[in-house]
Amino acid sequence: RNCMKKFMITGANFRNKGAQAMLFVTVSELRRRYPDCEIFFATAEDLNVDDYQFKTIKYKYRLKQIALGGLKGFRELLISIVADFVKIVIRYPEKKGGYFTLKNFLPQIDLMIDISGFSLGDQWNRQGQEEYLDNIRLAKKYHVKMVLMPQSFGPFDYKQDQQALHAEIRELLSYPNVVYAREQEGAVLLKEHYHLKNVRQSPDLVLQNKELDFDKVFAKKPVIKIPDILPHAVAIVPNKKCFQHGEKEALLSLYHKVIEVLLNSSIEVYVLRHSKEDLTICTMIKALFPDNQRVHLLENDFSCLEFDAVIRKFSFAIVSRFHGAVHSYKNCVPCIILGWAVKYRELALYMNQESYAFDIRANNINDAEILKYTAQMIENYQNEKMKIQEGLSQVQQSNCFNILEEVIHG
Repeated sequence: RNCMKKFMITGANFRNKGAQAMLFVTVSELRRRYPDCEIFFATAEDLNVDDYQFKTIKYKYRLKQIALGGLKGFRELLISIVADFVKIVIRYPEKKGGYFTLKNFLPQIDLMIDISGFSLGDQWNRQGQEEYLDNIRLAKKYHVKMVLMPQSFGPFDYKQDQQALHAEIRELLSYPNVVYAREQEGAVLLKEHYHLKNVRQSPDLVLQNKELDFDKVFAKKPVIKIPDILPHAVAIVPNKKCFQHGEKEALLSLYHKVIEVLLNSSIEVYVLRHSKEDLTICTMIKALFPDNQRVHLLENDFSCLEFDAVIRKFSFAIVSRFHGAVHSYKNCVPCIILGWAVKYRELALYMNQESYAFDIRANNINDAEILKYTAQMIENYQNEKMKIQEGLSQVQQSNCFNILEEVIHG
């Protein structure tokens, strides 16, 4: 019984397909190494995970604060008791398990694995970053070993009201056994800015994963439903965040021009989403060509497995979601990346595709350049496939999960 390991995974969710893919890969890699382990996915979502080979642990803000203790924790406990009392205690506190679920659970964990994609840096608000750091605070308080799996970090040019984060990052990020930075830039920042000794660099864990072991992740085989895609088609996968970091009208105008280039080359265009929240953007892009039958809008909310299966059907893709590009590259489908952070360029670099990665933040957008490379991709996508294959086999020679043995028994 003692050797049955208990793992807790933080930082994932089911809304975003990249986060979902990272969760599935992590479960698959853990089961491959520790077949009889128990895996708990820490989530604030109400999920039914009967079909999966992992359990959930309630991970709401309130429960985390109670587990962290102190004044804040005491306040949250009081709020919870009052709130539940008002509900005339019909619903058992925090739905089964009470207020101390997390507090009682954490000491039993052998390893906490954080798979947040990108939560720490000056683009995010203070609250979100503090909640991210709470994961480390909990691990530290309950003496749980911890690994931060490949993710983006920085930049850290914090404004006045966020200056306190510098000291918190320096102190808390020195706690995990290993901090994997997904990009060179992030690794350098953490080492030089915060003098952290536990930082290593590793490509994205979904990209490194050669194959998802279905029976290690699912209790019953998932049904993968994807629509038929016409031949000689290109996928457009937008990202709501690009519209937050960029200029809406400029972006829509860019999509209009790009789609015209594709249509003029007799290509079928499919607009589809990689995250739940991107549907409005997909609809806006389709609305640029309301009557054109060759611009298709797919409204499906694909699972990450379905997205992986559907992206394979395209000649190439125009992608603004990081894991949308990861799934394309894993299937040797070239893509033009319209991104808003350094992580996109570094991802393209691994695949020998850096000339196809663009920054579309407000003042960086360059339509002429993007259109030039769109035309070039139409001509060359077969050759680009070969380059991607080469890059992928390089990346898949290493695996960040190989560190676990050393961490758990070290």
